[in-house]
Amino acid sequence: MGMKIHEGMADDSVFLSGIVEADETFVVTAGSRQHDEDVPLRRGRGTEQQPVLGALARGGKVVAKPSEKATGKTLKAFRDSVVG
Repeated sequence: MGMKIHEGMADDSVFLSGIVEADETFVVTAGSRQHDEDVPLRRGRGTEQQPVLGALARGGKVVAKPSEKATGKTLKAFRDSVVG
């Protein structure tokens, strides 16, 4: 699955069709784990982690792109740009 995600991030011309599922995830980037060990890390929205938006079409095509924010508005714009 990781290889399909890497392929989807490399190709900007992929358009998905049919049944498409879209979601966001938060990825720890280099340097973001430098924190006080006594303070628990926050998870999800409101963290300093990098949001990545992804979409998967039934049949195996995957598109994933990093985003500045993980809001409904950005997810909708991402969906509209990859679903044809």
